[in-house]
Amino acid sequence: MALRTRRDFCGCDTGIISKEILRTSKMVASLAGYDVALNKAIVGQNAFAHESGIHQHGMLNHRETYEIMAPEDIGADKSTMVLGKLSGRHAYSERLLALGYALGSEGIDATFNRFKEIADKKVAVTDSDIRAVVNEYLDGLEGKYWLDTFQIQSGNHMKAMALVSLKAGDEIFTESAPGEGPIDAAFNTINRIAGADDVHLESYDLKAVTEGADALGEVKVKISSERGGFTGRGVSADVIKASIKAYINAINKWTRAKGN
Repeated sequence: MALRTRRDFCGCDTGIISKEILRTSKMVASLAGYDVALNKAIVGQNAFAHESGIHQHGMLNHRETYEIMAPEDIGADKSTMVLGKLSGRHAYSERLLALGYALGSEGIDATFNRFKEIADKKVAVTDSDIRAVVNEYLDGLEGKYWLDTFQIQSGNHMKAMALVSLKAGDEIFTESAPGEGPIDAAFNTINRIAGADDVHLESYDLKAVTEGADALGEVKVKISSERGGFTGRGVSADVIKASIKAYINAINKWTRAKGN
């Protein structure tokens, strides 16, 4: 690749088919029983991956800034932007566009802050993580209540109790309530704050957005009352926090339908 990239300086060339380099490297590694180092030049997994915000910004403006050869030249897929805690707003907004989201400046700022929170806890943030964060944001637009703090007490020999504080404008409302488990107690507490005596939980769905111990949990809830059914979505590595955020989003929709 040095001869190919600097042909004008070296004054010579080779007949090697460069697009077979990566495949050959993987074959040799497999036969030898050794993994290629992630940071190995040219054939390493991170050779054409960029996480640093400065690198990503340079790549988006002019690829040759940080890549003197194209990944396709060695038989690899195109360069990847690994979004993580070092990524900047520019790379993040470009990924949003690639995923089909057209958020305004306020939306990008709000979801970017959530992205940074998640990136501080994960090695790399996947597209699925980003979709979950954006969908949660879109689901919670124009909400009356926002989560401030929560505390849960629960055990196999005690009734679960939740203490939840919600922000509404410049005010903070705090209530506590028992429940059949920590999540039920948190939901009952939110109902007390919102005065949602006629609201009932219709469905609760929890799934991992990605694999691994650091996966985000995405919770979807559906509540019902005499005003109809309302859904909410919440995302967090903490399942209880994700559940509370999802329920708050649903209660906010119920509140708007109520006219409060």
